Amino acid sequence: QELNTPLAFTEKWNVVKNTFQAVVVVNNDIENVTLVGAYVGKSNSSHSTATGAANLPGGGGQVVTYDGKFNSFHGGAYAAGAVAKIAGVNGQLWYYNIDDVIMADTGASAFWLEADTKVAGIFLGAQYAVTDVEGAGNESLKAYAVKASGDVAGVNLYAAYSKVDDDAAGGANLGFANTATGDKTKLYTGTASVYADGATVANEDTKAWKVGAKTKMAGISFGASYTDIDFGAQSTGRVNNDATAYDFFAAKKVGPLAVKGIFTNYSQDDSTGAKVTDNDLLRIIVSAKF
Repeated sequence: QELNTPLAFTEKWNVVKNTFQAVVVVNNDIENVTLVGAYVGKSNSSHSTATGAANLPGGGGQVVTYDGKFNSFHGGAYAAGAVAKIAGVNGQLWYYNIDDVIMADTGASAFWLEADTKVAGIFLGAQYAVTDVEGAGNESLKAYAVKASGDVAGVNLYAAYSKVDDDAAGGANLGFANTATGDKTKLYTGTASVYADGATVANEDTKAWKVGAKTKMAGISFGASYTDIDFGAQSTGRVNNDATAYDFFAAKKVGPLAVKGIFTNYSQDDSTGAKVTDNDLLRIIVSAKF
C-alpha cells in the first residue's frame, strides 16, 4: 500500500512509486481528529535495507529496487499520529520508532510536529521535527521550517526556509528525508528536483530557502522554483559547500497519457567558492493508467 506520513511516504514524482507492506489502523471517533497507528514491515525501496551512516536518509537512494522486490523496512518500524483541524488550524503530530537504521540492533525514534492556517488568503505553515539515533556519539537532531504562499492573478507564489541543526558530536543521525528512499523530504524547502531535495535540504547542519511559482493555463500545469542551500561543517559529504537549484516543470493530460517534463540546473561550490558541480538534467515522463 501507499503511505503518506512525514518521514515514511510514497514518492510519486518518478515513473514508478515506492510502496509498503504495512498494517494501518485509523480512528475518527474524536470530532475533527484522525488518529493513526501503523506498523511497516517491508518496503520495495532498497534504501530501507541499507546500513551505515552514508545510507541514512539524507544520503540519497533509490525510489524502487531494480527488481521491485519487497525487503525488510529497517527491521520494522512503528508510527503513531494525530491529524486535526481545530479553529481553522490544520495540525499533525507523529511519533516513529525504527528498529535498524545504521547497523543491526541500532534503532532510532523521531517526532514530527506541523501546523498551518490561512490568514487573509495567505497560507502560513510551520514544521518542527526531532530524530534521535541510539548509541554513543549519536545525539538528537532538530529541524525547523516555515512557509508562506498566496495567489496573485491566478499564480501561486510561495517562499520557504528550513534549518537542520548541527550534532556537535559528529555521530550518525537519521536526518529528515523519506526513511524509505533517502530521497525526498516533507520539509517545505524540498523540491521536485533530482538534486535539491531530502538528500540536500534535509541533511544535518544545512540551511535552505526556496521561492517559487505555480499556475495552470490551457490545461497545462507550470511551475518554477529557486532553492539556495548552505551546507555547514557537519553536513555529510558537503562540508562548507553551498549549492543552488533551479527547477522548471510542465505537465498535461494528452488523451489517456500523462506527460510531464522536468528541467533542473544544480550547481555547487566548494569552501573556496570554486564550482565543483554544475549539472543540467531534462527528464520527460509519459505514463498511462490501465
